[in-house]
Amino acid sequence: MSLKTRVSIQEKTVTYDNEGMPVTTWSTIEELEGTLLPYGNKLALQDYGFSEEVKFRFFFKGNNANLKVGNRLLYGTIELPIVYVADYRKAMDVLLNTSGVSG
Repeated sequence: MSLKTRVSIQEKTVTYDNEGMPVTTWSTIEELEGTLLPYGNKLALQDYGFSEEVKFRFFFKGNNANLKVGNRLLYGTIELPIVYVADYRKAMDVLLNTSGVSG
């Protein structure tokens, strides 16, 4: 039995202020449920040949176009940038990094 986790998908928007400096904002575009698990670099390398920093893995039953690299998941106050998506049509396996988390 697995526990479902509710997360928000956020999309980045970059605008520019009066001085031409970029201003990044994140907007929640959807909430969904899936299974969020701790996951490490060694497993990502072993399972996918993927060498980027990975801290979590999110399983989603179904297909969702918003689960893509460049967006992020928000779980409580933890920001989880999407670094890789494996789309199996009826399910998606999403690898996540961390940001905005101390430690």
